[in-house]
Amino acid sequence: MESLFERCDCLDTRINHWFVAHSITLLHLAPGGIFHAFHLLKVFTGVSNAHHDHS
Repeated sequence: MESLFERCDCLDTRINHWFVAHSITLLHLAPGGIFHAFHLLKVFTGVSNAHHDHS
């Protein structure tokens, strides 16, 4: 039976390999996600002061 340390070490290694394989993709997608999140704030009136009513 594996000890807790060995299981955590294995999980840490798997997470590390995943980040190495996908970090460039995540860096490309992150600015777009931030841009769209701020755009959603603009859509809802009163949530963000980026929305100005010109009436």
